[in-house]
Amino acid sequence: MATSPQLRLLVCLVLFPSAHGFSALSRPPTVSFRDVSSAVAQSTVEAVDAAFDKDDLALLGSAPLGKSGVDERLLSLDGDELVELLGGSGRAKVVWRTLKHGLNPGEVATTMRGSGTGVGEIVPTTLGAASKEVVNARLAGLPPVVHTVASKDGTRKMLLRLADGMEVETVLIPHAPALSAIQRRAEEAAGGHEGLPGGEEKEGPEPEGHTTICVSSQVGCARGCTFCRTGTMGLVRCLDADEILAQVYHGRRVAREAGMPPLSNVVFMGMGEPLNNPAAVRAACERLTDDSFGFGFARAKITVSTVAPSPEAVRKAGSLPAMLAWSVHAAADEKRKVLVPTTTHKMTDLREAFRAALRTRSRAAKVLMVEVTMLDGVNDGLEDAAELADFLRPLIVEDRVKVCVNLIPYNDSGHPLFARSPAASIDAFQQELRRRGVFTYVRVTHGDEDLSACGQLATASARAKPAGKAEGHAEVKVKVVARPGAE
Repeated sequence: MATSPQLRLLVCLVLFPSAHGFSALSRPPTVSFRDVSSAVAQSTVEAVDAAFDKDDLALLGSAPLGKSGVDERLLSLDGDELVELLGGSGRAKVVWRTLKHGLNPGEVATTMRGSGTGVGEIVPTTLGAASKEVVNARLAGLPPVVHTVASKDGTRKMLLRLADGMEVETVLIPHAPALSAIQRRAEEAAGGHEGLPGGEEKEGPEPEGHTTICVSSQVGCARGCTFCRTGTMGLVRCLDADEILAQVYHGRRVAREAGMPPLSNVVFMGMGEPLNNPAAVRAACERLTDDSFGFGFARAKITVSTVAPSPEAVRKAGSLPAMLAWSVHAAADEKRKVLVPTTTHKMTDLREAFRAALRTRSRAAKVLMVEVTMLDGVNDGLEDAAELADFLRPLIVEDRVKVCVNLIPYNDSGHPLFARSPAASIDAFQQELRRRGVFTYVRVTHGDEDLSACGQLATASARAKPAGKAEGHAEVKVKVVARPGAE
C-alpha cells in the first residue's frame, strides 16, 4: 500500500520543518513525538547528503595554501619536515616544547617543562633569531581567535577565523575535581578515560580537575543530522590539519589564561564529520600524540567521533592513534535514517565494520564509545534501549570490546519537533541498558545557554550553493518508500 499523506508529512516535518512554516519556538500541537516514532517504524527514508551531491562532496578539499601560494604549515609538519625547516632536531624539539603549551617560541624567551598539560616548570628556550623568524612567519598564518564566549559553568567557546574568511567554533569544557573522580571511576569500569573507552597511560590524581577541548574538523557538515545545528549549514569545506591543530594550540593558551584546569583531553565532536576528512584528521591525531614533535597527548585522551559514513571509512579509522566513538542515536535502521538522513548503509553493516576496525587494535585500545542523543518520545523508550543492547551484544560478548554508551540529553538546536527527554526517561533508559549488561553514563551538559553544547555549534560561514538549492534542512532530498508487506 502506498505511504499515506500523513506519514509523508511527519517525515518531512522532521527533516525540513522550515519549509512547512514551523518556527523553532513551538511544536505543532497536532504532531507528537510518538507519531514520529511510529512513522519511522513504517517507512524507509532514502536521502542524499544534506548539502551537496556525492560528486560535489568528493571535490571539496581542505584549505588552500597560504597567500603566497607556498606551504605555510607549522603545527602539522612531522618531525623530519620540521627538522629540515629549522636546520636541526634540537631546534625542532625546542619549538614543540613551547608550542604544546600554547606559547609562541618566536616571541617568548622561556617555556614550560612538564607533562604537556600546560602546567610545569618554566625553563629558558635556546631558539636562535633565524629560527624564531621562521616560526613567527608560520604562526602568523594560523587562524586567530576572533571571539570568545564564557558560560556560567566555565565552558568557553572560541570562534576562529580561517585564512579564506570562513569560521569554525571550538569549545573548552572544564571538569571539576569531583566530576573528574566520577569519570575516573567510570573509565575504570569501561576501560577508558573521560567516560570514553581507553585505559592506556593512566595518570595520577587530578586535584584540579581537567579540561576537554571539543574540536571541529570541517566548516559545516554534510551528514545532515536532524537534531544538530551544524547540519543545517551543509558542508562548506574541510579543514586542513594545521587548522584543526590551531584549535588545540589556542585552547591551551586560553585555558591557561582563564585559570581553567589543565587541558588533557581532545574530542573530535565539534563541527563536521571527521571520517569525511580522513587525511587531515589522521595527520592532526599524529601530531596530537607525538611526544617529541607534537602536543604529547596520550592516545587514550584523543577521541574521534563519527556517524560512520560508510563501512570502508570505519575500517580505515581502526588505525587512527585515537579512541573511537560512534554516534548511533538509534539502533533500528528506519529510525536512524530519520535522525541521520544521509545514512545509506544498514546499521548491522556499520557495526560489522567497527568490529573489523577494533580487531586490529591492542586489547587496551579495543574499546568503543556509543553516543545517543536523547529525544523526547523519539528514541528514549525502553524498547529503544532493548534494541540498542541487543545491537551491541556481538561487540561486547563475542569480541570482548569495552563498550560505553554515552547518553546525551538533547540540546536545543532550533528544531520545532525535538525536545530533551525528561530526566526520568533518561534514567529508565540507562537502567534498562545496565540491566542488560551494557555500561552507560549520562553526559553532563555544558554551555547550552550560549549554544556551546553538543549539537549547537554553527557559524555564519557559507559556500556558494548551486542554483535552485535552498538553505538548511530544505536541501535534504527525501523519498519515502513503503516497507514490503505494509498494509
